[in-house]
Order: sequence, then C-alpha cells, then structure tokens
Amino acid sequence: MSSDGLLTVEFDKLDKLETEQKSYINVKFNEIKILYIKLDGINDGASPCGLFVKDHDNQGYQISFSAGYYVGNNFDFLLPLWCKIQQYEFGLVFFDRNKGADVLNNVNEVHTVEHAVLINILSSDDKMLLGTRPHHKVNIIIGLCPYINWVNKKRWIEFIPEDHIKDNGFFEEENGYAHIVVPLYKKNYDEKEFFCGKLKQPTLPDLLIGYKLKEDDKTKEIDGVINPLNEEIKCQSSDDPQHHYHFGYSETDTNYMSERIMDAMEIRNKDSNYKFYAGQKIYIYKWDNFSNTLRNLDTHFRISKPGVTEEASCIRNLKSDIKTNILPTIGSVDSIQKHHRKNIFYRLIKLDDLYKNFTFKCLSKVEGINKAHMDEFYSRAAEFSIKNEEKPNIIYTSSKNEITFDREKIDNYGSYRCKESKTTKFFNKDVITMDKVYYLPDEDSELPLGDLKNNSILVV
Repeated sequence: MSSDGLLTVEFDKLDKLETEQKSYINVKFNEIKILYIKLDGINDGASPCGLFVKDHDNQGYQISFSAGYYVGNNFDFLLPLWCKIQQYEFGLVFFDRNKGADVLNNVNEVHTVEHAVLINILSSDDKMLLGTRPHHKVNIIIGLCPYINWVNKKRWIEFIPEDHIKDNGFFEEENGYAHIVVPLYKKNYDEKEFFCGKLKQPTLPDLLIGYKLKEDDKTKEIDGVINPLNEEIKCQSSDDPQHHYHFGYSETDTNYMSERIMDAMEIRNKDSNYKFYAGQKIYIYKWDNFSNTLRNLDTHFRISKPGVTEEASCIRNLKSDIKTNILPTIGSVDSIQKHHRKNIFYRLIKLDDLYKNFTFKCLSKVEGINKAHMDEFYSRAAEFSIKNEEKPNIIYTSSKNEITFDREKIDNYGSYRCKESKTTKFFNKDVITMDKVYYLPDEDSELPLGDLKNNSILVV
C-alpha cells in the first residue's frame, strides 16, 4: 500500500491459498490468491467506521464480491467493500473482464471467473478497533457489537462472539443476528478496549474486533431499590417493559468469582427464564433507537446508524436480603416438597427420573410472584458444595455435579445439604437457611437391598 492509501493488486505476486476448493456457490476459478491489508498505523480506534476498499482504477476488470448483505443476491458490485460495524464484506473478491455481480447472481448457471482473491486483514497486535466509545464505571452505555452473521457464513472467514456477549444481549429479528445490543464496559478495570469477538481468517491468527474505551466523567445516580420478589422492574410505573432493554450488573464484591458481570435480562419477554442475583444493579435502557437502526430496510446495508448508543434511563439496586431456603436440587426447585408437620424437605424420585444424569445444584426456594426468576439468587454470593449427610465422603461440587438414581442400588438415595465457601457480603446468614433435603424412592418403588440375604426387595 502506498503512502496515499492506494493498493495495487498484482495477481501473479500474491500468495496462493492452499485449498482444494475450486468453486464458490455457482462460481468457478482455478485458484485463490490472498491479499493482505495491513492495519498498522491506521487503526488507533479514533475512526468511527473501520476500513473500506474502493475501486480506483480497475484496469478493465469488473469487480464483484461475496456479499455481506445484499437482499436476494449472493454477490454484490457496490464498491467500496466495507469492514465496518455495519457489515463485513472483505473475503472473496472476483475480477473478470466480462462478468460482474449481475451475471454471477444468475444462480441457474455456473460461471468461471479469471481471478479469485481472498482479502485478509493483517495487524501486528491482532486487533481491529471499530471506533471509540465512552466508558464510566457506573454510567454504562449500550451499543452495537458484530455478531455471528456480521460475516457471510458461506465464506472462508468466520466471526466468533466473545463468551461474555454470546447469547447475552438483545437482537431484532430483521437484522438476522448480524448485530447484538450489549453494554460496553470493562471486564477488568485496567482494560482499555471492549472486544466483541474474533475474526477467524485463513493463514492468520484470530483478529480481535471491538472498540477503544475512553474514560468519561459523566456519572449517573442510583434510583432507589426494587424488591425482585414482587415488584415490576421499571423506571416509571407507566413504562412498557417491551420498549426497554434490561441488564443486571454485578460488581466484583457481589460474587465469589470476583468478576464484573452484565447479564441480559429478557424482562420484555414474559416467557423468558431470566435470573436475579443478590447484589445486582438493574440497568434499564430505551429500546427505540436500536430497534429503528436494526430494522433498516436498505437492500445493501444492514443498519442505518452504526454509532447508536444509549445511556441508562435509570439504575435500580435490588433488595438483596431476601429470606430463602437454599436446597440441594435436581431439576426445578419447585419439585422439592415440604412436610409441614415434620418440617422437612423431600424429593420423590419417580419412574421417569430413573437413570437420568441430573445436575446437582444449590438453589433458593422463595415465595413471591417472581419466584421463577429467584432460584439462583444466592448462587453467586457464595460457592456451594453438596454433601451426603449419611456418607460425608460423598461431595458434589460445581465441577463434579452429576447424580443418577436407579433401581439397582440405593447408594444415592438419602439426605443432602448445601455447604457454602468463598462467601461475599451478600451471603446473609440472617435470612438464609441451609436446609436438608431427603431424596427418596417414589411410593411403590422396588429396590434390592444388596447386603441382605436372598437379595430382599424393599417396597416403599
């Protein structure tokens, strides 16, 4: 690339991609060459857009490429090629003196092109920043990140979201999972960027895609406390939850992992299984600007306002001293019954429970209209293990947590209790009771007692 940004493509001087593939959809070619575009010196995060390549002198070639987004078509001709938050169009580019995108989009015919070039992005620090976003440790904004369909799935290039945003944000159906709405925050306070995911390119290391974060002094006050058991999660009583995004924020001192965590909460969807956690702050954001941006109907471009961001309409603390019984649980905590006269908890193992691998968890049993969202309320306030009361050497942990009940042996039946460790200040023993649960065969179950003579049968 020259000092004025011009890039000359000399086909015979490009490296060849080692692949047996000689076609793409309905387009054939003899080989694929690789063109590397270097980011060093031009990608400091100051640009709000990213990169684009445009046609300066095509030397008589028609240039087409595998479309990042072009309604009803596989190939596009609308240069420049974009590598922006809007969409990723680098990848396979075709050069042919006679055939352009209009010809290649005729899928009823197979076409052969003169040259196929794969554009890869080369960066010495393996990062590409799509712009700069403000950051404040309390006043956390939301914005757009690329998602799985930001890159055309039919290419050799793939986008893999970071674990902390995978299925942990909001989408609009019309956008086709090309973007996700997420909070732009620091997982660790010493970080200077927020990364959305990794771009996987042939012959190169993964390229981290994200934003540069710039510290901002504009803070925001906390607007009181919400009781998650029985109150609606709103800023104003007149608000419609369907027109808002909700995130639960956990600071490092709220969880035994000592992590900053932002959980997307589908409060706008009444059937969602979102969870509340002790110590959370609930961030509520207006939905309209993102909805309008992600529902853009342009035939070539997925979104209209790539720089859209939003501050929280309000931030509310959760009431965290919720009275609860923490119980060792398989499946739903509602499956555990209480014998009120004897004041004991028990779970009957029914016929269709046998031989299944259950995950043993310590869950919270509470009463209230939102109880379905409260079973993990204290699950981050301490690390739990589960002990068999009759056999103390049998211990279940977060990494060893599977239990199976069967007909042939009674070893796993009995009573269990949760035990806490690595507690945080939100594990309040004044309101938490660690109760024993009896796991028992259902009525009329038959189990062999192996230690008895003649292998007697126990009927419960």
